Amino acid sequence: MPCEFIQRRKEETGHMYEYIKGEIVSKKHDYVVVDNSGMGYKIFTSINTMSKLQTNEQALLHTYLHVREDIM
Repeated sequence: MPCEFIQRRKEETGHMYEYIKGEIVSKKHDYVVVDNSGMGYKIFTSINTMSKLQTNEQALLHTYLHVREDIM
């Protein structure tokens, strides 16, 4: 494999979605559900971020997908 391809793959790791934008439809202990065009995304986040989010309001949340051999 060309070195450029390997470097690009390393930079892309963990970024299935850069962000999710939509309405906060529910808040739980450690995650929120964001409705985007009828699809509900369960997004785990920090207590600090949770405190700034309000149900039924629009939000944009930057995301990171942690991938391992045994879990995604």
